[in-house]
Amino acid sequence: AGLQLAGRDVSKPNVRRDLLQLAADAEGHPDNVAPAIYGGFQIAINTGGENPQWVTQGVKMPESLQAVLFIPEFESLTSET
Repeated sequence: AGLQLAGRDVSKPNVRRDLLQLAADAEGHPDNVAPAIYGGFQIAINTGGENPQWVTQGVKMPESLQAVLFIPEFESLTSET
């Protein structure tokens, strides 16, 4: 949200692409930011190489698909797992 408040029009594709780069770099991965920016279910990769870029693509999910959640009774930090 803080990155979006920089006064840029996030409805423009190039601004969304820039926002994805900044946010994914800040997080270290696009797992949360790609769906937050583009909506829906997203698959994302980093191109690597000399000028690495995050690339994401929306995937249409069947309406009948259901989520199953596993919530352990203990906390686990991403940085430790």
